Amino acid sequence: MKKYLCLVTFSVLLVGFSKAASGYEIKLTIKGVKDTIVHLVYYYGEKNHIKDSARVDSKGHVVFKGDETLPGGVYLALMPKKNYFEMIVDKEQKFSMETDTADFINNMSVKGSSANQLFYDYLRFVSAKGKMIGGIREEMEAAKGDAEKTKELKAKQVAIDTEVKDYKNKFIEQHPDELLTKIFLASWEPEIPEAPMLPGGKKDSTFAYRYFKAHFFDKIDEGRQVAAFSCVWGEDQNLYGKAHSTNTGFDN
Repeated sequence: MKKYLCLVTFSVLLVGFSKAASGYEIKLTIKGVKDTIVHLVYYYGEKNHIKDSARVDSKGHVVFKGDETLPGGVYLALMPKKNYFEMIVDKEQKFSMETDTADFINNMSVKGSSANQLFYDYLRFVSAKGKMIGGIREEMEAAKGDAEKTKELKAKQVAIDTEVKDYKNKFIEQHPDELLTKIFLASWEPEIPEAPMLPGGKKDSTFAYRYFKAHFFDKIDEGRQVAAFSCVWGEDQNLYGKAHSTNTGFDN
């Protein structure tokens, strides 16, 4: 089962503000972008909102700076033509990032923010797995009618899904205080066990639905303190390259 939820929709929202030193200063160097405006954008609900704007110089340098502490969450550096990359703003609010429009994720270099280093380690991992899944999908399309080949490819897909889940579980265990851990916990979905047998000898066809509904919020209490500024997407969207909102209704 898939889910897409923004934590702002919960009536029990606990917005976690970072306990960082006062003020923020985010320095970006973006190869392929110059002499234009870049916006620092945050998620809130199903929309994106502009927090700050600054001009990129002729060398691709831009600085977002303010006196207040930013609420923790996932932010975007939004460029012309809807190009963007993401960053985590949490306890460390004075850091620098350098990348290239040719490939934001794999060209990303981070200084002064362990949260973003971990974030981009994850993004590089899941991006590589997403490409593998794309290749499997193409093979499955070509293998239509070949039951044995299709079964083999589905097994490979399940193995990749398991690798991603294992990565997240290990991350949660090793980095319990990271904002990304809170996001993982908030996007957690219950593993549904095999349905029990009914007295008549048939499996309970409603068991999966009832189990999922009963356990949907099991991890939310642990993860809900992640700021409302982080939209949480389900496993499937992350893995197949649809990890982030394409809503272009940016509001000030």
